[in-house]
Amino acid sequence: MNPKYISELLRRAALRDMPPSQRRRALLGMASALAVGALFAPPLVRPLRAQPRFSSDPFRLGVASGSPRPDSVVLWTRLAADAMPQENIELKWEIAHDENFRNIARHGTVPATPQLAHSVRAEVAGLAPARWYWYRFMAG
Repeated sequence: MNPKYISELLRRAALRDMPPSQRRRALLGMASALAVGALFAPPLVRPLRAQPRFSSDPFRLGVASGSPRPDSVVLWTRLAADAMPQENIELKWEIAHDENFRNIARHGTVPATPQLAHSVRAEVAGLAPARWYWYRFMAG
């Protein structure tokens, strides 16, 4: 038997025999599962371009930090050069103890995808509470 046909029969029988409140709950559960899958699905698989060339400053919109916690912070930026390529771009981020970035506290990479208009968010944990840090993003 065709697996699609079997799953359709099971779906129809299961939903039809349920009381309305259970049916509603089951449909909401299925919708939630689909939504979670969509939120956490990886962006379309495209290779990362680690060394892009930009004709202008890609960080024209600036960089920002927010959602501070005693041991973490969220860093944000969006690439907005004159001609953004329609491909994933690897951004590096660093958090340092000093403004010259000689003593790096944390570092990592994050993909900037065209699906999110090349905006990125890096959640950085493992920081010491009640102290100043400097941060930056790098592309190309």
